[in-house]
Amino acid sequence: MITRRTFTAGAATLLAAGHISTRARAATVSWDMSTVWPDGNFHTQNAMAFAEEVKKQTGGAVAITVKAGGQLGFKGPEHLRAVRDGLVPLADVLNIQQVGDEPFMGVESIPFLCGSVEELKVLHKYVRPEYEKIAARNNQKILYIVPWPTQYLHLKAKVADVEGLKNIKIRVPDKNAVEMLNAIGMAAVMIPWGETIPALASGAVAGVSTSSVSGVDGKFWEFLKYVYPTNHVWSSQMLTVNLDSWKALSADQQKLVADIAAKMEPGFWANSLKADVDSLNRLKEGGMEVVPVSDAMMTEIRAKTAPQLDAFLKRVPAAPAPLRILLDGIDRLGRLDGWIGGGCLLMLTLLMLCEVATRFLSNFLPFFPPTISIAWEYSSYLMAASFTFGAAMTLRVGGHIRVLLLLKNAPAPVQRALDILSAAAGFAFMAFLTSAMAKFAFGAYVRGQVSTSSDTPLWFPEAVVTFGMLLLTLQFLARAIQAVLGLPLEDHRMKASPVE
Repeated sequence: MITRRTFTAGAATLLAAGHISTRARAATVSWDMSTVWPDGNFHTQNAMAFAEEVKKQTGGAVAITVKAGGQLGFKGPEHLRAVRDGLVPLADVLNIQQVGDEPFMGVESIPFLCGSVEELKVLHKYVRPEYEKIAARNNQKILYIVPWPTQYLHLKAKVADVEGLKNIKIRVPDKNAVEMLNAIGMAAVMIPWGETIPALASGAVAGVSTSSVSGVDGKFWEFLKYVYPTNHVWSSQMLTVNLDSWKALSADQQKLVADIAAKMEPGFWANSLKADVDSLNRLKEGGMEVVPVSDAMMTEIRAKTAPQLDAFLKRVPAAPAPLRILLDGIDRLGRLDGWIGGGCLLMLTLLMLCEVATRFLSNFLPFFPPTISIAWEYSSYLMAASFTFGAAMTLRVGGHIRVLLLLKNAPAPVQRALDILSAAAGFAFMAFLTSAMAKFAFGAYVRGQVSTSSDTPLWFPEAVVTFGMLLLTLQFLARAIQAVLGLPLEDHRMKASPVE
């Protein structure tokens, strides 16, 4: 007879089994692409041209809608996370604004690291593989990268030397630029692009560090008078796609879209150079004066900002070799942990299906036993193992439920301190719990305890659960080390694709 308990367990198990299915590949996809830049900006025009070419060559199977001017509500510094978490399938990500999550993304904003677009191309040969790794770690793929033109100081006041820049309040897009301009005596304020024009209009700032293109976008001639071609830093926009969305494409579609991006990227770089010339002319037409920067002034700016290279290297550390070996080893154990947890869940599902089938058939076939005697006992063991073995890998990909209200709104140093504290607390708690569970399992072994229904030695399932707890303990240790060293805390490459 099928009892309510049996029916409930069977139904739940069948539902769970239904989710362990291969996701059907969508024949067509429709993606929104987020960008904070307006329709007339050359980056937005690049994206629109790319979207049109993709639509054309895929016969409309891959449709990209460019949402310009921040229509989707995401600010520039939020784009890496938004794509990572699947809040938007594509975004035009400004690399230097993502340093809160990935410090290496600020490499182009090291003052005077590159003196020309040709030098920037050389730099990209070396940093692009690192950008690709960062994107993969954040659950996304880079389709193309296009730099902004050279950077200028757009000011209300006319100055002849570094002393004249002192205490001028200026808007900058990222933390590295704050440090650079503060080093030469200015009062730098980090403001997202969407808030820059109101800041100029209200007088909150008297200058902006950005490209000539952005100067035209913001009609700077309505607020500022002078342009200084300091060419102090670079930055790039990266069009990235969420990996889960990317996997919804067929292999042929993926290759086609990637090939289109690679083919169009050099033309987009050329558009950047042209946009700089055209925009600088437009600023002049609007009434702004381009003021040449004297050699003496440039020499002093370079000297005052030179320490930023060492500061960047300290801020973007690589783990020492022994720690790197340890962290990589824990990551491998984390992957093993996930596979074991998945295996336990699969066995649990099969066991419950067999139990339901046995109880059902026993109603019609007398020789069928009414139940599998070990079903409920072993299902509890497998359930406990699934939870404990899945925990470490879930922590590594950032999948545990967390309340981020405080962390999200805290300054970067406070965020780092809270990450270190929480990881250390998690490690201490799990170390205690693992130790207690190990003693518990050892005690069961010494006393020869067995289960009442199947005579299974209890130390064995208890040891399995203890091993899962140990892996979670090690993952908390790795997280604490990563937080102390300023390394990324999560690796989204380890995250499983969603099933539907």
